[in-house]
Amino acid sequence: IHATMSNRNRPILPQLSVPIMARMRHILSNILSTPFSVVIVGVFYSIIQRIFFMKKNDLIKLDITDVTLQGVGVGHCDGIAVFVPGTVIGDFVEAHILKVKSRYAFAKINKLITTSIHRTDCGCESYLKCGGCCFRHINYDFELVLKENNVKNSLKRIGGAEPVFEPIVGLSPNGYRNKCQYPVASDKKGIHIGFYSAHSHRVVDCPDCVLQPEEFSSAVKLFKSFVEQNGIS
Repeated sequence: IHATMSNRNRPILPQLSVPIMARMRHILSNILSTPFSVVIVGVFYSIIQRIFFMKKNDLIKLDITDVTLQGVGVGHCDGIAVFVPGTVIGDFVEAHILKVKSRYAFAKINKLITTSIHRTDCGCESYLKCGGCCFRHINYDFELVLKENNVKNSLKRIGGAEPVFEPIVGLSPNGYRNKCQYPVASDKKGIHIGFYSAHSHRVVDCPDCVLQPEEFSSAVKLFKSFVEQNGIS
């Protein structure tokens, strides 16, 4: 067996000689004839998967080729989709695998190797920590294109329709929200007012959300000051 190392620092599927492949087929045929064949094959597959295929904590190089409606970048490796928050089409990243399922995996950016032309400065210190928004790292014009394509694809796939769209006219990407609900939490570090971190109930401070009018931030700061001065917890 001759195995080489990929750029992900783990072995790729080895190249087997014809006699070895024939021997493996003979072994597998004997295994499948036993009463415990399902269990044995499952264990065998698990071992092969751990050795040769993607697993948790792997570092992989990934081209981002799509973006979901939730603003999560998508690449492909070992024949499965890998979802990486904070990426956009055109990014080339080193991704840290967090969770692997049979047909997809989740990862986070470990290193941004090549930056997409569609990437922009998010302009928010809390972005990627809080779950208040998910498109801030994407150029606003390209964000509109992504959302338009999503609607077109949904109508075509679900309804079999291909309507002609009028151009989407974007407004300002900042200060457009007219309503907000702020969760409040306290711990040893003090009062936290902001938004829940994605997929959790941990409150992330966000004193100046750029998606909301300045009056909202002033109200939050006034409320936080009142709570602290009066010892409310």
